[in-house]
Amino acid sequence: MVDSPIEVRTLTLDQIEQAYALIGSCSPSVSLADWRQFATRLIRSEMDSPCPSGVVVAVNPAGRLRGTYSFWMKTCPQQHERLLVVAHLAIPLFGRRRVAEVLRDQMMRTAIACHCKAIHAQVFLDCDWNLSFFKDCDYEIEIIPVRMIEVED
Repeated sequence: MVDSPIEVRTLTLDQIEQAYALIGSCSPSVSLADWRQFATRLIRSEMDSPCPSGVVVAVNPAGRLRGTYSFWMKTCPQQHERLLVVAHLAIPLFGRRRVAEVLRDQMMRTAIACHCKAIHAQVFLDCDWNLSFFKDCDYEIEIIPVRMIEVED
C-alpha cells in the first residue's frame, strides 16, 4: 500500500476554525473562543511583522486535516538568539508518525529560513503521546510541557 502524500498549508483568518477539532482533541481545556482569539492574534501579527507566525495544517489529498500546530518567533534576551516557538501541536492517532514527521520538517524549514537557533515546542500536559522522535533530527528541539499557551509580545 502506497501512502498518499501529505501537504502542508498555512491557514488564513477565515480558516482558523478548521483546526479546532484537532486542537480540542489534544486538549479539551482549550475552548473554541480561546482558540479563535489565539489564532487570530498570531495571523494578524504576521501581517504586521517581518517575522512569520501562524497556524500550519497537514492535509491529505482529500483535504482532510491530519495535523496542526501554531508558531511564532521569539528572541531570547540573554543570548540574543531567535527561537521558533511551536504550540498547539495536535496529531490524531491514525498515521501519527508520518504526519508528525511532515510537520516537524516544516518546523525545521521555517526555523532555518528565519535563522532560528532552536525550536521550543510547547506541548499540553494532557497531550499523552511520545514526542521523542522530534528530538531525532539535526535541529535543537526542546519539548516544554505547559498548562496554558500564550503568545508573547
